[in-house]
Amino acid sequence: MARWFLGGVFVIGLGFMLMWVGSSLAHVTWLTLAPGCLVAGAGLALTNTPVTNVTTGAVSSTRAGMALGIDMSARMIALAINIALMGFILIAGISSRLSSALPGALDAGRLQHLAERIAGGTAGMSDFSELSLLPAAETAVQDALIHGFRLMMLYGGLSVWIMALVSFAISGESYAARKRSGTGPGANKCLSIAGKIRRAISGEIDQRSRGPITGSPGAASTGTSKRKVGL
Repeated sequence: MARWFLGGVFVIGLGFMLMWVGSSLAHVTWLTLAPGCLVAGAGLALTNTPVTNVTTGAVSSTRAGMALGIDMSARMIALAINIALMGFILIAGISSRLSSALPGALDAGRLQHLAERIAGGTAGMSDFSELSLLPAAETAVQDALIHGFRLMMLYGGLSVWIMALVSFAISGESYAARKRSGTGPGANKCLSIAGKIRRAISGEIDQRSRGPITGSPGAASTGTSKRKVGL
């Protein structure tokens, strides 16, 4: 189960990195971003089911609903935090690229407002009269959006891979601790086999110590033949 989870998390990070690479091409279209989206979606599918199974399987059946609620709450909290962080990174990337591509064209407040409008998809050249006088303003706006998007994808890929490494380290330490204490799957199997052998040996010893069973059909027939000979 842990392998499926770690593999799914790694695939999600790979999807983010593919979108980061696809957005660096000369002509960025939905076709250059589609492979990364598909890979990230496949990784998400590989991750969701193991997480739910582990969460609900760690408690009794009477508390499965509570465990599922905790799982969903944790997901929603993490999703809200990362959406805010990725939005911040997107706006910061757009603003930094605009300030370097259009130096002195806008003041700090107007530049931040433009970056927020670009990130929200509502920016228009007519809304900023300062940009209408610059011939390369439209190209600079597109480049700024791509730059912010690439920073956002880079953050997504690296953060997911770091979390995958942390999860791998934690699960590896837990498995090593179970192995040392003799409570791992292999130890349980060995103990089960040893118990079966011990029970078989003890049963054989008990049977030998009891000796032959006097009430057996063979013993009865032998006694009858002896009485007949005496007669």
